[in-house]
Amino acid sequence: MGNRVLIGKRGSDYGLFVSQSGVDVTSGSAALAWDSRAVAGLNVHSYGQGILASDDQNFTYSGTTYTAHEIDITHNLGYKPAFAVRWCTDAEISSGVATKVWSPNQAWAWEEKGDCDGYDEGEECTEHETGIGCYTNLTTSILNIENVSMSTDDGDPHTPYLYPMFYSYIIFTAENFLGGESL
Repeated sequence: MGNRVLIGKRGSDYGLFVSQSGVDVTSGSAALAWDSRAVAGLNVHSYGQGILASDDQNFTYSGTTYTAHEIDITHNLGYKPAFAVRWCTDAEISSGVATKVWSPNQAWAWEEKGDCDGYDEGEECTEHETGIGCYTNLTTSILNIENVSMSTDDGDPHTPYLYPMFYSYIIFTAENFLGGESL
């Protein structure tokens, strides 16, 4: 077996290099098991997942009831770190696993049928609004995730259906380079 660890110059770069098992570290084209030049990359500070109910509506999943529609995740790094948040609705969970995920965003749709402005009791008017997504807010000590999903019922816009949200996050040690937005 060849050399696996090199401290010094490899090609035109200096650093600490460790090769894959059975590979000589001095081989210029071999993939490395560890490369000190990558230390400034996106190292993970913390990660997690959870469920957020909608505003004013509880959600029960696998025997646990969720009441909060937002969460503050404390990182206390003293600067705004890079982070990634992904989310999905309960309909996009199958056997406890997300079948698709979404980046933090929101989308709204408004549908109106009939003359809803001059609505008389004898006329038909249907209004329907749907919004789905989440907000993120990043500070030098906290990542906040808020579920903003909802849909009004066709017959009663004052009784909305509120979507629960399954979320996951990663907070990195690198400073945020996207203006406070998620990767």
